Amino acid sequence: MSRSTNRRERRIEARKAQILDAAARVFAEKGFHAATTREIAEAADLSEGSIYNYFESKRDLLLAIADRIIRQALEQVLVRLERLNDDTEAYVATLLQSLLDFIAHNQTFVKVLGVEILIDEELRGRFLSQVVEPILLNGARYLRDFVARDKARACRAEIVVPAVLGSLIVLAGLRTQVSEVLAGISDDELVKELTRLYVHGLGPRVEVAV
Repeated sequence: MSRSTNRRERRIEARKAQILDAAARVFAEKGFHAATTREIAEAADLSEGSIYNYFESKRDLLLAIADRIIRQALEQVLVRLERLNDDTEAYVATLLQSLLDFIAHNQTFVKVLGVEILIDEELRGRFLSQVVEPILLNGARYLRDFVARDKARACRAEIVVPAVLGSLIVLAGLRTQVSEVLAGISDDELVKELTRLYVHGLGPRVEVAV
């Protein structure tokens, strides 16, 4: 690949990032439906037509923002997980804390995206196929690897991963949007209790005789 091609690709990626940053700000301020591409272009200091050189619609912008922030969060958590040396409880606790951090840091955008996914069938379908399915597939792969190395009990990863992820997203969403839910419970307390739940279940701990 030539240097000119590399420079062109870097310029394209930089321009996309510029547009996505602006779109995220406008969506957070106005909401998805009220926001216009003209306002996004103004926030990005570009002409409105420039946006359509990179994205076909507001839906594409919303999905691209979701993909970017989720991908960045995943990359960060994978780096943290690689340092844990197969400690199952630490692995689960890190995943839980990372999800809570992600929702706290992206609360406004998560709320905008959540509303649109509920009412826009096309957006929901594309979000599931382009963003959620890859996450579930990777999660299932990691869980199967844990099982293969006797770090977790045998289970059906294709059921366990979406069930756990779905319950966590709902719980975290309720916690941020409804003040009465888990009022007074700190992140540390929540992570510790859920880690014990997911790693050991609800049954009594069985001490292994030495």
